Amino acid sequence: MYICTLEIKKYSVIMRNIIIAILSILFTTLSFFACEPDNTLASSDWNGNWRMNEDIIFPQTKNNQNSIKTSSGTIKIDPNNERKIIISGELFGLNPSFSISASVVSSNATFDQKVGIYQIKGTAVLNNSNQITFNFNITTENSNTETYNRIAIRI
Repeated sequence: MYICTLEIKKYSVIMRNIIIAILSILFTTLSFFACEPDNTLASSDWNGNWRMNEDIIFPQTKNNQNSIKTSSGTIKIDPNNERKIIISGELFGLNPSFSISASVVSSNATFDQKVGIYQIKGTAVLNNSNQITFNFNITTENSNTETYNRIAIRI
């Protein structure tokens, strides 16, 4: 009886060690795969100086020559949130003190923000390291809306 109990304890210790070894291998494997890069973060290719391929004519003053805005400005990754980019207002022909925050998943961005008297809503696609396609609406405080499709080129 004593020998049988000793064999059971020995078997229990061996099984416990096998289970610990399997769990260790599993944990190590999971830790290794957890270290892969997060592809949902904003690509560093967003950073830089950009120029729109066409001027933006703001909706409330279509017949006013001053409503035409030549658009160049900067885009940078938000230092406080790597899933956001900050688009300078100048890129949309706005005051340089304005900026637009956009949520990013890899090479796609979305934004919907009130900037001054304008509501700007749209998307941006980073086509490659030198080109971004913007599709957006600008709505004024008196509900005049204009839709734009612009390409920005790195300068």
